[in-house]
Amino acid sequence: MSDSAPRYVTIARAYGPSEAAIAISLLRGSGIEVVSDGWQTNVVVWHWAHAMGGTHLRVRPEDVSAALELLDAHGPVAPDRSALWRFIVALIVVFWAGIPPPPTGFYRAEPQNVVTRRSQS
Repeated sequence: MSDSAPRYVTIARAYGPSEAAIAISLLRGSGIEVVSDGWQTNVVVWHWAHAMGGTHLRVRPEDVSAALELLDAHGPVAPDRSALWRFIVALIVVFWAGIPPPPTGFYRAEPQNVVTRRSQS
């Protein structure tokens, strides 16, 4: 790989398209370049979202601290999952329709360096 290949750092994972869209819009609106790997897959085959690791939100290394601060202050918040009735409804849907309910959730990740392009040598 060449040294000029842009490197990105994974800062968060979103499992629902709405959480991913909110975080991406927030970061881009603040002038932070964000790469969202897995977005298309998780929208089209949403029942694979957990197996695929969700939508990975990645930013440039120099933007990591600003992006994390921004997401901590204004980022998407997952709904409260403590209600028993939600579990019962999800269980009924799984047994009745044979498919799981749509995944949701937004989780910060430990920053990890990722190379998104390979050099053409």
